[in-house]
Amino acid sequence: MKRILISMALLITLYYVVKQSGLFFSNGIDSSDLDDREVVSLVDIRWKLDERTFPSHWKGDEIQVRAEELDSITSFRTEGIIRNALMKYPASVIKKNLEIVYMFKNISFYDQEYGGTNYERTVYVTNDGYEEDYIEETFHHEFSSVLLARYNDKFNAEEWEKCNSIEYWDESGGVNALNGRSSEEFDANLHEKGFLHEYATTDLENDLNSFAENIFSGNKEFYAVCENYPKLKKKFQLFVNFYSEIDPAMDEEFFERFRK
Repeated sequence: MKRILISMALLITLYYVVKQSGLFFSNGIDSSDLDDREVVSLVDIRWKLDERTFPSHWKGDEIQVRAEELDSITSFRTEGIIRNALMKYPASVIKKNLEIVYMFKNISFYDQEYGGTNYERTVYVTNDGYEEDYIEETFHHEFSSVLLARYNDKFNAEEWEKCNSIEYWDESGGVNALNGRSSEEFDANLHEKGFLHEYATTDLENDLNSFAENIFSGNKEFYAVCENYPKLKKKFQLFVNFYSEIDPAMDEEFFERFRK
């Protein structure tokens, strides 16, 4: 027991040293940029439940939101992943559009578990023993929904949907996706029709989310299919156009930095 307590004390000390030093900020972004680092520090990253965690209308009988807290060790690791993800954005984008990131072991709505969600300027992510890439992709996925809601007028939905050879399954969002179209395995048949995978066919927002998580993670397979399938190549360009409308710094060269 003493050995464990000493280890915990050292870990807590290390946490604050690393947090102050900026060593979390990696992935090709210059951590010496103090302005960016200070803005990222303004994002409140939480892992404890309280009465303010979820909007009141999520707590009713229909939605029935539930969440389970992370242990302190996992929250420490997850916070590092989130801060790395935040540093991939221009400081102004974070400052204007994100206030809080909640990290939990799991979240459920309508009696179904979700990897993440969002509301206004808040993003929720989960970590139930997940790989680092999955957690970061979840953040980018959900934050793209925040940006779509806030800058809908800058997104060319008409041109985006022209890339689709089939209509979206429905417009009810993630709930019905989990009921039967939740696969995120890349599918060549769907690539021909303008989609990365089955989940992307559920609605426009989920389709956009699928691009965000892959672009920011630099997924090699994603770039390969975008280059080989014209409809996906067009969506890639529309995605870049959308983000560059939000902030001109987020042009194609900007995203090229994340490509693996």
